[in-house]
Amino acid sequence: MIVGTEFQGDSIRIGMIQHDSYGEALRIIIDFAIDKHRHAERVVNVRTELSDLRDELNSFDHRTLQWLHDRMAAAFRMDYCLNADLFTYSTPDPHTPAQTVSFWLDFLRKELARMFSHHLELPRLILTAAAYPNPDKRGMKAENEIYELTRRLYPEMEMNHSEGEKGTVDLYQSKTIGGDCIKPEQSQTDSQFDHELLLDGMTLAGAYFESGVHDFSDYAAAMINDLGTEIKPYLLSFWEGIRAWEDFDTQGMTSIESSKRMYEKLLLEHEHGLSTRMVADNRLER
Repeated sequence: MIVGTEFQGDSIRIGMIQHDSYGEALRIIIDFAIDKHRHAERVVNVRTELSDLRDELNSFDHRTLQWLHDRMAAAFRMDYCLNADLFTYSTPDPHTPAQTVSFWLDFLRKELARMFSHHLELPRLILTAAAYPNPDKRGMKAENEIYELTRRLYPEMEMNHSEGEKGTVDLYQSKTIGGDCIKPEQSQTDSQFDHELLLDGMTLAGAYFESGVHDFSDYAAAMINDLGTEIKPYLLSFWEGIRAWEDFDTQGMTSIESSKRMYEKLLLEHEHGLSTRMVADNRLER
């Protein structure tokens, strides 16, 4: 799952909770598609190559369905963050992570039922994408069709998503769903994400925080020193992911507003090629 902000007021914390149930959510999507595909097969009494692959589908590359999952996950967060105002940082969340997962998966099932009832081709596209992963052209074509369909189904995501938002990261570590934990090739060959760098970054960020680094400037300077300037666009995402993690005591952590302001200055420095030594100087401005 790609954890990031998709609209003004989005919640990284809820995104992290969804990330932890990513495998379960993808299994629900696949099971819905299998049930619908089998029903259609019984109606027309025709069995295809996809039918055989479907019945043997014990594991699949999660990235073939990542976009579909993440659009629905963002729609759930928009519904709750903006409409119900339950999951904003300014208001304590009255629900436990387990309750939030339950709300999310119920929303997912209802969305799938709605989508499948209006788009009869979707179960076939989902199974084709999972059964024929990249570089198979059949799977790539199905992925593209799913992408275009979700853009039409969730136009508000496109309108609210900030193209300048760089703070997103795939935290699922390129695992297959339902099988061994392996690292397959990128589902999209032109992927903009360096998974090794991001995984190292998230791990290192957590280690620094646990060691007592609770100031954003100190954290940013240390991260850049260890991983280089390439890590700059992801620093705020890691930092806010730590803030959202319930196992961490975030008291004394640089505030959300100050962290964002320092992060924006870092990106400006990154764009204009200024010295990374200026990172620590942010502390003087607080």
